[in-house]
Amino acid sequence: MIRAVIIEDELNGQELLQNLLQQYCKNIQVVGVADSVKFGIELIETTSPEIVFMDYQIEGGNGFDILDAISNQAFKVIFITGYSEYAIKAFKYAALDYILKPIDILELVTAVKKYDPEIRNYASNYKLLKNQLEKPISYPSQIVIPSDKEYKIICIEEILFIKAIHSYVEIYLSDDVKYISSEPLRHYENILPNSLFFKSHKSYLLNLKAVRSVDQGRGGVITLYTEDKIPIATRRKTLFLKLLNNIQ
Repeated sequence: MIRAVIIEDELNGQELLQNLLQQYCKNIQVVGVADSVKFGIELIETTSPEIVFMDYQIEGGNGFDILDAISNQAFKVIFITGYSEYAIKAFKYAALDYILKPIDILELVTAVKKYDPEIRNYASNYKLLKNQLEKPISYPSQIVIPSDKEYKIICIEEILFIKAIHSYVEIYLSDDVKYISSEPLRHYENILPNSLFFKSHKSYLLNLKAVRSVDQGRGGVITLYTEDKIPIATRRKTLFLKLLNNIQ
């Protein structure tokens, strides 16, 4: 069983989540419930949960007040939020799970299934999310990617291109490093800035600043300054050339 706690200041929200977990996530054992920042900190410290279901806005502050007060953040947080589309993108940048209110059963089950007891380095993810929510910008300089039982923080501008391989992707960086991410290409297409990244082909997303040349005529190949060759679909070429002219 996976030990979990719920931090939610609305009684109806507490009861609903407990009922849903009991019905649809039978591997979850709720070992405690708290309704404020103060009691949330105490609950985590006394029960050592593996998953914390936490409403971001909580009596006495917010979720980061709880996380900042706990030194050993080995647990995984699944945020429960009524946030806007912008803030949801911030959660995606940080590779953190969230459930929108009102709670959708499928979202809840999917978030729980992602839990992996071998992954422990969540603290950096929380820090990136906090920075993005407290100092909002069009897009952050870094993102978190789930890779090989851990999370990697990478600078966006170091990404040369991303290649889809079935249900996962390979992320190629400028320092000749490659990471494999369990997220599909669509995920990165949605969160990376479209002013910098372009989907040249159904299986490729590339950094426009990494382009050295492109074949003339219909379709063809894009060559990066690293000599990597990226295919470009004929129907995407006109837009590609337009964006390339506007790149800073």
